[in-house]
Amino acid sequence: MTQRPNTVRILSRDYKIEWVDSLDIPERYGYCYAPSQTIKVASDEDIATDIVVDTVMHEALHGITSILGIEDGATEEETVSAIATGITTILKDSPQLIEWCIEQLADRKTPKNKSKTAKMKSSD
Repeated sequence: MTQRPNTVRILSRDYKIEWVDSLDIPERYGYCYAPSQTIKVASDEDIATDIVVDTVMHEALHGITSILGIEDGATEEETVSAIATGITTILKDSPQLIEWCIEQLADRKTPKNKSKTAKMKSSD
């Protein structure tokens, strides 16, 4: 089993991944702080594996858009081109992250506290 990655290489920049029980920001699972090249990910055992993997990738995408200067006014084509380039470099330069993501998604673990998840689903 691959260990959780502690870094992700995004467009030749090494972002540190910090695994925390929870964030100080309500209703968020992750945060990307570009100036310090840090990604924080909540990885409490009550959070489904799919959400943790999704969060890591989501925050890496924020790293891509930050590095490439993609702003809210960018066209769809500019945004997609930048993201494709960023994802390609992550796939090439962060094999441990990719291997970990694939293993996590293949295991399809659910939170240990299933009642919490059931309550969340039933409130939709």
